[in-house]
Amino acid sequence: MDNIKDVFNAKSHDGLLGFLEDPQRMSILKRQKPEGADAFFSLFFASEFKTLTKVQMNDPELHIRQTLEQTIPDKIRAQPFYETWVADIRKNCEAYANLLGEDSLFLKFRTARGNTLLHKDAAIVNARLLCAHKGAGPCWAPFDAINKEEWAKYSNLRSTNEKLLPNQEDEQSLDTWDVGVIRGGENGIVHRSPHVPERAENGSIASLLMVLDRPNGLDTRFIDTHINKPQPEDWDDRKISKALELMR
Repeated sequence: MDNIKDVFNAKSHDGLLGFLEDPQRMSILKRQKPEGADAFFSLFFASEFKTLTKVQMNDPELHIRQTLEQTIPDKIRAQPFYETWVADIRKNCEAYANLLGEDSLFLKFRTARGNTLLHKDAAIVNARLLCAHKGAGPCWAPFDAINKEEWAKYSNLRSTNEKLLPNQEDEQSLDTWDVGVIRGGENGIVHRSPHVPERAENGSIASLLMVLDRPNGLDTRFIDTHINKPQPEDWDDRKISKALELMR
């Protein structure tokens, strides 16, 4: 891909549609965090939140709700912001499916972040959508700012972010609720997971990242054996009830 640029800033979800054809490593849709998001996710008192499901786009909301009902207790799903969250998940799924021209996709949520060392995803990732509904979003850096000599030997010798990116001020990040679509492989964006604490100040989860992947990006056997966590009975009901009392 000639004359590839690092980032394209979309003005809406529709602005993400040309990602596969346009010469860019990443598309970003800046968004304002909706009112009520912080209070809602402060109720997530669980050791971890890790889900994986295949969403069929003939009825995406059905698959989204089924997954969340398997993992989230009733008293959290009864909160008004829950419907705002479900609507946002659906909107991102629809935009991503339209981008790919696919009738299904993989929807993942996780609290534990991935690789905190600057890297590019594998070439199979021709488009991956990321959105942090709680906590910091992924960090990224312009490829021109990368130490090319260090990058060239990176595949055989583990490096550090300071060596790979001499000027740390060149690193940027997605804010909470921003949407990013990233490319992997040679023309991929250099990025990393942010360093996030395990817990928020009140003891709830400190981070929640949504990841959307193409339908052939994961082995079906992995889906079949994956266990969504937590189960509704694994949540700390006492802390949830106390937090709800404080919100009234």
